[in-house]
Amino acid sequence: MKKIEQISATLSFASPICWFKIPDSDQLNADLLRDGQAWRTVSDGVTVSNQNGWHSDPLLFQRPEESFKALCDAIRECVLAVTRKGAPTFDFDKSTLFCNGWINMNPKGGYNSPHRHTGFLWSGTYYVQVPRTNAEHSGSIEFIDPRSRNDMHTIRESDLFATKLMFQPEAGQLVIFPSYLLHWVYPNEEAQERVSIAFNARFGKKKSDTRP
Repeated sequence: MKKIEQISATLSFASPICWFKIPDSDQLNADLLRDGQAWRTVSDGVTVSNQNGWHSDPLLFQRPEESFKALCDAIRECVLAVTRKGAPTFDFDKSTLFCNGWINMNPKGGYNSPHRHTGFLWSGTYYVQVPRTNAEHSGSIEFIDPRSRNDMHTIRESDLFATKLMFQPEAGQLVIFPSYLLHWVYPNEEAQERVSIAFNARFGKKKSDTRP
């Protein structure tokens, strides 16, 4: 028998989870903590998926602080990178990138209940302050398989077939994933606050220039 030739292979219906490391993050994180604490002193915040923690209004991309502007630039760069990778023929010149973002500050016992980010393409989180811990799950983010397959066999050793995936992030890391992906954050079991900045992104049609 002749050698079998593989024609193609695609990660059909895959849910990419993409991790980045922001360079020189120590100083950026210190500035983000300072400006985030100042924001919290003048805002009660909102309650969405956050439990026992502070969630700012989703106005990060409109804030004037230099630390927030620097992070927003990094977020845009990462969103463009994953979009180019996942959709190499997408016409960026005809599209505008829309983003929103907010700060999460979770004290001991604070967590985020399972949720999705509807109305967007990509969602993600940048980690500002992650307490050192010996607890197995403290502050971990867990993603739930969105595929319906209650009657299917799986290979638990493979991320491709896993029913859920858990990650323990580090300060300075940024993760991006499809907005439809159900996820949640385990309770912070340490005395130090766990601080992260979450965001959403989508593309819209660029408005035509109607000026003469």
